[in-house]
Amino acid sequence: MRDACTRHGGAEIDTQGDAFFIAFADAREAHELGNASTVIHGLGLLAMLAAGAGERARAGRLWGAVEALEEGGEAKLDPGSRTRYEGAVLGLWDAELEAGRAKGRAMTLGEAVEHALGSGT
Repeated sequence: MRDACTRHGGAEIDTQGDAFFIAFADAREAHELGNASTVIHGLGLLAMLAAGAGERARAGRLWGAVEALEEGGEAKLDPGSRTRYEGAVLGLWDAELEAGRAKGRAMTLGEAVEHALGSGT
């Protein structure tokens, strides 16, 4: 798995026990490799950054996609990251964020990646 990730531009950024974490310069690479763990962390981080910038609808869409991935069993955030990202996003709760969150929960993983990259609506 490490070799495949490296061939696709991934770089190992952390190791915890038997797990290793890979970062990609382009989220499409992680998605194409089926690395939902990397994608979900990227979506969560981008949701937190959008919240910090006051972009409620975008933060909601990205966070909704994270929730859908977790509920669908495709990937899970580690508890520390989930707490940090969720607190930043849901701390801005309002109708705009909630509407975005509903849209994000309806996105496929591919749609969420495209949205995160700025090419989705």
